[in-house]
Amino acid sequence: MTIPTDIHVLAAIGLVVCILFFLAGGVNQVLKLTDRNKPQPPLHEAYASREQCERLMQANTTRHSQIFAEIKTVREQSEGEARKLGEKLSEEIGEVKTAVGILNERTKTTNESVKAMGQDLSDVREAVASLTEKH
Repeated sequence: MTIPTDIHVLAAIGLVVCILFFLAGGVNQVLKLTDRNKPQPPLHEAYASREQCERLMQANTTRHSQIFAEIKTVREQSEGEARKLGEKLSEEIGEVKTAVGILNERTKTTNESVKAMGQDLSDVREAVASLTEKH
């Protein structure tokens, strides 16, 4: 693309740009005038009064207090349930420890019995071996 160097072409382009600029400004002014002439709601309808704001703030404060009280109640209930579950778990762990202790004692007793039987078996084998040697 080549840039036109003819002065008449450049003047025409500048004229079109200026016309568009002023046309946009004119449209903007017309829109402002139409907005001013629109009927506006009364101020007491458009804006909240101080009393209305204070009532809304009081209602919000009351609702927030209720929500925080509900949250506190739920938290306390959850903590109570967690405490009960922890106590139940501790009891069950204690029962498991007791059962494991009993099983350990029985295992020791069984091991001692098996060891004694192994010794008895060795004694019987020796006795049989000595009897077979004598005969």
